[in-house]
Amino acid sequence: MPAPRRVLIIGLGGGTLPVFLHRHYSDVLIDVVDIDPAVIAAAKQFFGFTEDARMKAHAGDGRAFIEGAPKAHYDLIILDAFGGSEVPSHLTTREFLLAVRAALTPDGVVVSNVWSRNYNRIYERMLRTYTDVFATVQVLESAREVNHLVFALPQTRLVSREQFAQLAGRVGQERRFRFDLGQLVRQSFGASLTTRADAGPGQVPVLRDGQP
Repeated sequence: MPAPRRVLIIGLGGGTLPVFLHRHYSDVLIDVVDIDPAVIAAAKQFFGFTEDARMKAHAGDGRAFIEGAPKAHYDLIILDAFGGSEVPSHLTTREFLLAVRAALTPDGVVVSNVWSRNYNRIYERMLRTYTDVFATVQVLESAREVNHLVFALPQTRLVSREQFAQLAGRVGQERRFRFDLGQLVRQSFGASLTTRADAGPGQVPVLRDGQP
């Protein structure tokens, strides 16, 4: 899989992730969207987040930004927005994910950070919604059972956990990370990568706009 050229991150937080990508991917263009201008200001003042020709911060609603993005524009879309204790509901629905898929290149990847089922009342419905929109959905389950990472692709491309760890290790070496990303995957994420077929039971309803 080629390195991304354009990356979109919804949810800035302290800016750690975009700063890391900016440092290790010198040719990538990064858009970061956060609904709260104060979060962007704090990231700049306290956490070393800076804008330049390759990285831009946008204050606004992530969904509105994605819906206004050019079609097939981003190679990697990272969804990491939390409102209070959960992902804002309008960033979980089928309609939203259809807009995400439209903004993604055909070979692109969506990575979504979600709370696991023990902490997330709509976890199963979120997975079911992803499988309704994307051809491949795999879940990297944290050993701590707090955060899970959902990987969604518009094409069918399944990998095993070991294949994923090997790929992560190669990326870390090529980009000269200060840690072994492959080993981190093996040690820190315990359960599995889950295929589309068993990511969410068929009877679980899809999340939709305007529905509880």
